[in-house]
Parts: sequence; C-alpha cells; structure tokens
Amino acid sequence: YDIILSDFNILGFEGFKVLDMARQKNPLMPVIIVTGTGSEEIAVEAMKRGAADYVIKHPSHVRRLPETIRRALEGCRIREKQQESEDLYRTAVEHSNDGFALVKGDQHIYVNEKFLNLFGYASLDELKVDGPYGMIHPDDRERVLAYSRRRQSGKAAPERYEYKGVRKDGATICIEASVTHAVSRG
Repeated sequence: YDIILSDFNILGFEGFKVLDMARQKNPLMPVIIVTGTGSEEIAVEAMKRGAADYVIKHPSHVRRLPETIRRALEGCRIREKQQESEDLYRTAVEHSNDGFALVKGDQHIYVNEKFLNLFGYASLDELKVDGPYGMIHPDDRERVLAYSRRRQSGKAAPERYEYKGVRKDGATICIEASVTHAVSRG
C-alpha cells in the first residue's frame, strides 16, 4: 500500500491506535485520519503522532481529499529519498579511511570508528569525557580554538589545517583537519 486512510472511530479501534500501528510497521507510510466528529485537540495529537493530515468529513474538506492524498504521497517520496541519501552518507562515513567527527559546542555528537581508533577510544561516551578540545595538544590548542571562534562568528577561517592531537594514552599524533561549520536548520 502507498497510503492509509483511516476513520478516527472504527469499531474496536480508534484512530490513534491505527496511526501507532502504521508507524511501527512503516514509519514513512503516510496516514490520513478522516473523521466526522473531530476536534482541534485530536487533530493536533494526530499530527504530533505522525499523521500526514487530518480531514473532517464535511463536503468542503472532503472535496480537497484528492489533493491531500497527492501532498501526502509526495511528502512520503521526499522523505524516502532523504532517508536513502542519509543512509548512503552514513555508510560512506562509517566505512571511510578518514576519521569523521561532528561537534556541537564542546561535545562530540557523532564520530566514526576510524576517529575512535585514531584517538584510542572505545566509544563515543568514553570520548565525551575529554571533549573535542581536550584532544588537541596544549601547544596547538589556542590556535585551533581561534579557528573555531572565527568559523562560529562567520568570519573566514582555514578549511584545512594541521595540529598535534593527543590520544587517550597521551601519545601525540599529527592531524590534518578539514573543517566545515554547519548551520542548524529548524
């Protein structure tokens, strides 16, 4: 099936149960709740739970149902393509010979296996104890922090630079960093 249209009140089933079951089976499947006795609170809750839309059985609303279905299906196609893209990117990063790290503020939020191995850590949780700046040799820490401050302020900073890193065991390693400052959306 490409889409689920469900009445909110079905004998023995209520619309949220249908919605929750659909989310469990296929999180990307668009579900449109159709009801004759809806309320704004139910509509808001349905959307929070992932409904693609909420349609009241009133002639003016039902007339728009074909367009609502088209929008829900297009949204599903976009989410599927986005998921494919994210899966491909994740696979490339996870299997790369380069270490990758995503840093937000003073915390690593993602690192690949190669990054962990490079710095001698077993897990992201273990790495979070030292934080990203604790892994920079004291001789280079101020210079790297200055690059970071310039990037965060929007001023140009080198995209590539070298610095001395410090492994968990205290050994010094040479790092060539390629840094991008990402802007959060939403």
